[in-house]
Amino acid sequence: MPEKIGERRVDPGVAKASAVSACGNFAIVGSSTGAVQMWNMESGLPRKLFKLPDPPEELNLSSPIRSVTGIATDALNRVVVVSTLDGTVNFFDFHTTELQAVMLIPSSVTSIILQRESGLLAVICDDVVVRLIDVETQRVVREMTGFNGRILDIAFSPDSRWLITTSLDSTIRTYDIPTGRLIDGFKTPSVATSVSFSPTGDFLATAHVDSVGVFLWANRAQYAEVSLKAIREDDILEVGMPSVQGLAEDENVEAIVALAVSDPQDVYSTPTQLDRELMTLTFLPRSKWQTLLNIEVIQQRNKPLEPPKPLEQAPFFLPTLPGVEQRFDLSKAVGEVALEDKPSSAKRLVAVQSEFVRKLLEEDVDGDYELFFSHLKVLSPAALDVEIRSLSGIQELLLFMGTLTQRLRTHRDFEAVQTLIKVFLRIHGEMVVANDEFKDPLKVLLEVQRKESSRLLDLVSASLGTLAFVRDTV
Repeated sequence: MPEKIGERRVDPGVAKASAVSACGNFAIVGSSTGAVQMWNMESGLPRKLFKLPDPPEELNLSSPIRSVTGIATDALNRVVVVSTLDGTVNFFDFHTTELQAVMLIPSSVTSIILQRESGLLAVICDDVVVRLIDVETQRVVREMTGFNGRILDIAFSPDSRWLITTSLDSTIRTYDIPTGRLIDGFKTPSVATSVSFSPTGDFLATAHVDSVGVFLWANRAQYAEVSLKAIREDDILEVGMPSVQGLAEDENVEAIVALAVSDPQDVYSTPTQLDRELMTLTFLPRSKWQTLLNIEVIQQRNKPLEPPKPLEQAPFFLPTLPGVEQRFDLSKAVGEVALEDKPSSAKRLVAVQSEFVRKLLEEDVDGDYELFFSHLKVLSPAALDVEIRSLSGIQELLLFMGTLTQRLRTHRDFEAVQTLIKVFLRIHGEMVVANDEFKDPLKVLLEVQRKESSRLLDLVSASLGTLAFVRDTV
């Protein structure tokens, strides 16, 4: 490393950590004396120097020399993270090299790995704990424990859901980052010194101390349901190493057996409603309900300027007209088509009850109308508009109003019910006003609507208040 960058003096030392920026134009190298320098990859010239601050008083260090153990940069070239052996994580501005924050870690830091897509920084510590730091908030968000030996390497899954670790106890562990629990693990005959996930997440590659090869492990989550239940250290079993194809092909082929995946008994399925006091939405795209509300405007905008003209149908043998130019006589063919297009007096319209109305009539009046709304959600906005317009008779309209009222009382599909109420009143509003039979059901619907709208505002206000409190205190 150079002893001078511009007018600044740099103490020479041994390179301990390095990183390449997300753009690929710069390399950052940290030394055993605490010097952190940025180099241009194309010219090979030093560009910037990141100066580590003096050791915090809490560390009680006798020597100001601080060894760098890890360097990382974010995806937008805004932050440079530098870890030191004395247990600090330093955040620098990428462009100005100014120190932004310093975090104290309860143990010495041996290395760091940054998942740029999620902004999570994994810190490997000497107290055999992996700590996850959120780069944006600069706080520890998870701690992974349970290791029986020094941690050698870690790797994030491509979706930032899992954290894979390997340690000196010959165990490869998988942690679920959202819950912080150990969900899988296996022992290998030899210690794995390095682990890495494939870009698609279907394979895990490992390197071991007694082999110069790379071993691949299949990810069962790609082709089967896996349990995210926490496991204990006693549940971790030793497995054999993957075989090498080509050395003993016959034996390897005979050893292949049909893959039998047992159905997990504790697969978690999200309920349709977490709590009866909460209010849920339909989880459908917002554009569907907006299209239903503006279906008339969309149809008017897409309406052609003039009706399409029917194509002239020609017979198999085309008769020609006399003359020099070749012209076809289509008068007979057009006449035959015109006769065929005349409506027959034998045709009669038959009223058929639609699936929409049939499911509406089959539901219990005091039920939650789950089957009806399940059918309603799969209909397109245009089809749903036609079904609402097709409601005929006072009884069907009253039943549909009761359906909306009852669905509001169940605290489910709130935005869908609001859209259906507006469309229903816009189409059948005149009939509702003209008949006294709708007076009492309309009052009930209005009362329930006001009550649920007030509940929704209270829930949103409570959530915003809780979020503000957590943001201010964390």
